[in-house]
This record gives sequence, C-alpha cells and structure tokens, in this order.
Amino acid sequence: QQENIKRKLKTELEGLSKEEVIEKYYFV
Repeated sequence: QQENIKRKLKTELEGLSKEEVIEKYYFV
C-alpha cells in the first residue's frame, strides 16, 4: 500500500502543491 500511495502522490503533485497532497493523504 505504501508504494501505491507514493505513486498517487507523484501523480497528484503534478496538479497540487506538496502540502495539499500531504493533507489529502495523511490528514483525511
């Protein structure tokens, strides 16, 4: 699961700032 999350983060970073992505995956 951890690697899948990292791949999603990499994809999301193209459209969102790093902070937004971290909030999305770690604080929801």
